[in-house]
Amino acid sequence: MGLFGKKKNQEPVQQSQPPQPVQQNPPVQQDFSDIDSNEKAEELVSSNILKQLYIVPVRFGGSEDATNWLYAPLAAIEAKDRYDDKVEQWGLQGQINGYRGIPEYKGTSIIPSKLTILVSLDKKIVSMETIDIW
Repeated sequence: MGLFGKKKNQEPVQQSQPPQPVQQNPPVQQDFSDIDSNEKAEELVSSNILKQLYIVPVRFGGSEDATNWLYAPLAAIEAKDRYDDKVEQWGLQGQINGYRGIPEYKGTSIIPSKLTILVSLDKKIVSMETIDIW
C-alpha cells in the first residue's frame, strides 16, 4: 500500500515546520521539441539522455503502467526525487495526504517541458513545485 494509504500511528505525531518549496532545479538547456513519438523518445532512452519518470511515485501508491510515467532527462528526475523525499517526510508526519502531478507540453513533443506537483492535506494544496524539464 502506498504512503497515503497507510494508517496513522496511534501516537501523536511531532509537528515540524509546514511544508516549504524545495529549491528549484536550474533551467535545462536541451530542446526536445522534435521528439514527437515514442520511437524517437526510446532512441534517447537508449542513449541515456532520457529515462522514465513516474508522475506519482510507486512508493506513494502510483501505478507502474504507462499512464503514470513520462520521459525526462536525468537532471529533472533527480530534482523530482529530491522533492519526493521531502513529500515522503511530510506524509509520514501526517502533514499531507494527497499528491498530483500535472505535466505541461510544448507543441507536438511527447516530452513535457514542465511537471507541476501539487501536494495537499484533505484536498487543500499545501505545497506546489514546478520542475523544469526542458
